[in-house]
Amino acid sequence: LNDSSIDLIFTDPPYNNESLYLYKDLAKLADRVLKPGGSLIAYFGQYALPIVLNYILENSSLDYWWQLCTIHSSRHQDRVWNRYVIADWKPLLWFVKGKREKDKVAYYMHDSILSQLPDKILNEWEQSTKEPMHVIKGLTLEGQTVLDPFCGAGTTAIAALRLKRKFIGIDIDPRAIEAAKANLILSLQSEIQEREIS
Repeated sequence: LNDSSIDLIFTDPPYNNESLYLYKDLAKLADRVLKPGGSLIAYFGQYALPIVLNYILENSSLDYWWQLCTIHSSRHQDRVWNRYVIADWKPLLWFVKGKREKDKVAYYMHDSILSQLPDKILNEWEQSTKEPMHVIKGLTLEGQTVLDPFCGAGTTAIAALRLKRKFIGIDIDPRAIEAAKANLILSLQSEIQEREIS
């Protein structure tokens, strides 16, 4: 990826204890590839907030901007066994490279997102498309480029393409790439059917 070539990184890294070091690499990547004013938004486990914040701030020049809240549907609750908590919402951390320019993006964005339960048929860690749709629409314009370096089932790709953004997806797991391709095909077929009906 070229330096300063990406408008938005929206991603869901694994956030078990053994994988938290990945946020260091994510910070370095974001610092290099984001355009000035570009954003990094990443899911994280609430238990790891101090660690993730430190990793990103210590390994990049990005500024902490805000925390977004993804509110689970009533049918979706995560039990955090080691903390004895039922998580009704999931956080997203938002960082910005340099100064945001309000004439280049929709400047105001709500910080809560009402999610929907993903089907998780192709990937057990699949997220809803509601979150990337909300963020991509709020922080980019048509034709701009969105990157997801932990592509998984491709929900960010689906949202980006629906909103007429360019998309780059990366994943270390070849099965995840195949799942993302399958999800993109299903999404495209669904979109074609919707257009034919209307």
